[in-house]
Amino acid sequence: MVLLIARAAVGVGEANYATIAPGLLSDFFVKARRGLVMSIFFAAIPIGSALGFLMGGHFGSPERLGWRHTLYLVGLPGLLTAAAFFMREPKRGLMDEESAEAQDKTFGWVEGYRILFTNRGYLFACFGYAAITFALGALVFWAPEWLKSDKGLSAEDANKVLGVCAVIGGAVGTMAGGVIADRLTKKIRGAFFWVCAASSLLAAIPTMVAITSHNKTVYLISIFLGITLVFIGNGPVNAVLVNLVPANLRTTALGLVVVIIHVLGDGISLSLVGSISTALTRMKDALPGSIITLGNVFNIDPHTQTLSVALLLMPVAMVVSGVLYGIGLKTPEGKRT
Repeated sequence: MVLLIARAAVGVGEANYATIAPGLLSDFFVKARRGLVMSIFFAAIPIGSALGFLMGGHFGSPERLGWRHTLYLVGLPGLLTAAAFFMREPKRGLMDEESAEAQDKTFGWVEGYRILFTNRGYLFACFGYAAITFALGALVFWAPEWLKSDKGLSAEDANKVLGVCAVIGGAVGTMAGGVIADRLTKKIRGAFFWVCAASSLLAAIPTMVAITSHNKTVYLISIFLGITLVFIGNGPVNAVLVNLVPANLRTTALGLVVVIIHVLGDGISLSLVGSISTALTRMKDALPGSIITLGNVFNIDPHTQTLSVALLLMPVAMVVSGVLYGIGLKTPEGKRT
């Protein structure tokens, strides 16, 4: 129960920063620079996650600090967020091409959500983001167990692999996405949508290879490439979301984004993967023919590699994400980004 309450408290803080920070950053930087700005900011996610894997895997073992003291250790950096209290408050919409009247306009609760739910570009960006969160959330959560049970790595080696791939691949991918999107914005209309779509679609290929390959070198390289490619869209998607809505509606819009991506994304996929894996384990002596055929097609043994079978849904979700971003690009709002 104590761990549940602590986890919930972390979630409250994460939801607050994810809702407020992108809109705040958009008030400091013009549209042409927001791809890189968002990428720098959101690079903290893969880097922080990776450091958590590495530190948790190293210090969490019983012969070192143990899990209790390790939780205190990795929680201390959170105190640094209090420094945000000393930031100056920017004027809303100052960096946007809006009139002074538009910058000062406020929206009621009903009017605000009406604007958001009739903004098709915004909605498809949300749904594309939810689909990639569906895939990435399950992969991040289940990857350590998957590498142990299906690939034969030790717990410490699994955490080290994921940590290194997340630090390097996540940081490189996130930063590259921002640079690419900002440069393309000067040449291509809807560049942020294009980068998001390409990121999701391309990431599906090495992700599928990593799940199905039995060669250690191949699946380790594929994990790195998948992480790098999927994080390319991390900055651009947040840039396009703030660009699609009025400045004084951004906090509400980003709050709705957080709800959508978690309710339709990792809020489903984490338990779904676990449920599929458990169900396959229970009926391993009488597996349906469709599951056996699926295993044969992808060279996976559904009797012993149950997590690999369940994780096959993740590349599919990445493709769906790319398609949704592509549809968003074709909307009237998307064409103006």
